[in-house]
Amino acid sequence: MDELRQLVEAYVPYNEQEERDRELILEQIDSGRDILTRNNKNAHITVSGWVVSPDRKKVLMAYHNIYRSWAWLGGHADGDEDVRRVIKKEIQEESGLTEVKFLSDELFSLEILTVDGHEKRGEYVSSHLHLNVTFLLEGDTEAPLAVKPDENSRVGWIPADEIESRCSEPWFAERIYSKLCEKGEGDLSKNHFAINRHEGTNTITKRGCTDSYVHPLFQPENSISCLFTHWELDNRHAPEYVLRLLEYYIRHENLYKEREGNK
Repeated sequence: MDELRQLVEAYVPYNEQEERDRELILEQIDSGRDILTRNNKNAHITVSGWVVSPDRKKVLMAYHNIYRSWAWLGGHADGDEDVRRVIKKEIQEESGLTEVKFLSDELFSLEILTVDGHEKRGEYVSSHLHLNVTFLLEGDTEAPLAVKPDENSRVGWIPADEIESRCSEPWFAERIYSKLCEKGEGDLSKNHFAINRHEGTNTITKRGCTDSYVHPLFQPENSISCLFTHWELDNRHAPEYVLRLLEYYIRHENLYKEREGNK
């Protein structure tokens, strides 16, 4: 599972939930247990897709039969380590959408999800955990859609500001979908950052832009050199998302130095 581990390890957590869940997912990957298949009844890998419209105002969702709620698309890895292939297959199966575009090769989010015990195809499935990774994709709102009767009864493009009211799972609405909508504000195709380490310098570069500057908050005295691009070319103020990333790296850089100094 080298490729999957690299994806998770390279991912920059957006908040504390992702930071904690990332650590636990890496622990599960390194444990040697079979987490790629449902043979592991306690925890296994799943992949979700946050599929947005070209104008970024809608998200493709399905009304889930078991949970009786509008939900994102996705499913189990079922032994396939190529999680990008998994999510493309799941999107097609669950929505009928055959063409989607990855807006980034990197993960958009990750989370550990609890699944309550339920019946599926006449068999009881015990409560367990989904070790979930999520990709950001774009789809055509005019393309034909189709339900997957054994899993959902409706498929549609839901306005982002209606997702919370359409979702009947409070934890998902408050912790997951609200996070994804928050991260998706603005130009989602550029809302990912490359973390580059070279000769002791940590550089955070926002993909899709060319102009760049160094924010005064992140000068060398903070023990980390952080270079990043504008949110917009005419805006000299970095968005909250960038600042949060940089603060995360500064905090962890200082903790690392402290640990090294105590050795």
